[in-house]
Amino acid sequence: MAAIQTHMRPVIHECLRRFLLESHNPEEREYYDDVDQIREVLIHANYFSQKDIEDCLSFDINTLADEAEFPAIKVLFYTFVALYPAEEA
Repeated sequence: MAAIQTHMRPVIHECLRRFLLESHNPEEREYYDDVDQIREVLIHANYFSQKDIEDCLSFDINTLADEAEFPAIKVLFYTFVALYPAEEA
């Protein structure tokens, strides 16, 4: 299972990247509230497992730093991180 998860990481990160680019503006997305948007449009719509969510936590948000909307994108990402903190081993 670990090998499958490792191979899926680029796909999962691409889903997150696309979500952040398309969902940063509350006025132009399905749910105004960040938490609802994350839960419904990112997690549920993509059928993310707990492992998928954990993989998203390793996403390098700075890869989107050149985007004009980066401050809003970063806020949405850190809302996601706060909702799904990494489990301590």
